Amino acid sequence: MSDLRTFRYVAFSRHPVAVRDITVELPADSGVEAATLTRAIREAAGVLLVDLDIVDAYRRPDDGRAITWRLTLQASDRSVTGEEANAAQERARHAAYRLIAEPVA
Repeated sequence: MSDLRTFRYVAFSRHPVAVRDITVELPADSGVEAATLTRAIREAAGVLLVDLDIVDAYRRPDDGRAITWRLTLQASDRSVTGEEANAAQERARHAAYRLIAEPVA
């Protein structure tokens, strides 16, 4: 059995990245998985998002959880402005909290 892999060349940007963190607090009874939140954050952050990592997670004394994601934003043709980075961070935060507010079926 062959283990052939396909690689795709992607040119790197010469422009700096903008980094923003968001922390989401989950109540003990939320039932929302980190993977579900990660997908929502990735979709909401938009086209400037080049990397998304969980950088911290902890259980609170009330059995709730808090998770921190680091958003790395970059454009290939220009520097990302602070306003663009802040807007992506807010969209991601709102998407995560919308999921938490929805009732879990």
